[in-house]
Amino acid sequence: MLGPLQRLMLGWAEFHPYNAVDVADVEGPLDVARLAEVGDAPLSIEAEAPGEPPLAALERVAVRELNAPFPPAPAGPFRLFVLPSGGMHRVGLVWDHWAADGFSSARRLGALLAGSAGAPSFPSPDLTRRQEGPAALGTVGGAARILGRVAGSVADLIRMRRVLSPSCGARDDLRVEARILPLPPGTIAGLLAAARRRGVTLHDLLLASLARSIGEATPGRVDRRRSQVALGSVIDTRKYRPDGERSSFALDHFPVFVSPGEDREFESLVRRIAGQTRRRKAPGRTGQGELEALAANALRPLLRQGSETAFLRRNYVLSAGISNQRLPDGCLRSMGELQVSGFRRFVPAGPVCPLAFGLVTGAAPASLTVTWRRTGYPPEERAAILAGFLERLCEVAASGSVEDHDQKA
Repeated sequence: MLGPLQRLMLGWAEFHPYNAVDVADVEGPLDVARLAEVGDAPLSIEAEAPGEPPLAALERVAVRELNAPFPPAPAGPFRLFVLPSGGMHRVGLVWDHWAADGFSSARRLGALLAGSAGAPSFPSPDLTRRQEGPAALGTVGGAARILGRVAGSVADLIRMRRVLSPSCGARDDLRVEARILPLPPGTIAGLLAAARRRGVTLHDLLLASLARSIGEATPGRVDRRRSQVALGSVIDTRKYRPDGERSSFALDHFPVFVSPGEDREFESLVRRIAGQTRRRKAPGRTGQGELEALAANALRPLLRQGSETAFLRRNYVLSAGISNQRLPDGCLRSMGELQVSGFRRFVPAGPVCPLAFGLVTGAAPASLTVTWRRTGYPPEERAAILAGFLERLCEVAASGSVEDHDQKA
């Protein structure tokens, strides 16, 4: 039985594929035939074009997979690809997002690689279990908490009437592009040190840096009615549920808001965003995203066919979003002779998020990707946002590294 967020994602996939792509760089003797057997899913062998840079080849394949639908049931919601590259293999797991979250997809890919090498591994998450429910939301706590979530959702929806909603083409065109963004060595360590010094989270710094870069790249928005910035976040709800690690889907989501002028002073911006994220993740608010998904699923049959995406864009407006995942220890290890030297995740954008970033840390060197809807931000604005975001991350990381070094000295 699927939960409300999963049913919402299934609905989105009727307009355009709502896929995600995990890619592991695998060193060692990969048995592709065995991988196909244990994967029990379609597998394609890819190739780099003559003269094509290796990462450009990966981006090309990932973009194709993000935009390619899955066949209707009873076909499964997973497929695999293998891209040989410079003596190693890039192994990709493509998944229809309703079927898994980032935690379980990485576990699944690790289990498949281990199985292909004949090594024992943890079992993949059980897709037959109920994926969401009250346990995912912590202690429901009665009418007061339910009313608190309702009030929070109403307040968000009212504020979203004034949020920047970029468009540079046919708004029903939901096709996406994706890129791998360079993260210099030490960036995450520096950001973590900077976050500790400020008493905030890594994710708070990511959101503040992104809000600042959007503000700098869109100065003309301050004169428009839609002048605010809303950034979407996804959180893992496993800590709220006893069976979390056995489930394939345990997510909630929330937005944070930044008004014009609030992004001028970075330290103040970080504090404002950290305050919002703390309130959003408090026990009384966790589960608000599921409540909103329930409402969206109930409203959908009442909408005129073909108007669903426009309705979503008008009423649930995001300027960008970040999926920030730290993979657990052992998630991609214990694979016999195989070794994972890199891991990347390309996340979906969907009908409400024109620009989506995927950061993965923990199991391999940190990686950052971006997916964007082709008809979201104009190319020059998008380029400025990406450049500003990376520049701000590197600046904050450098300051964190210096401060951390000084404290140790």
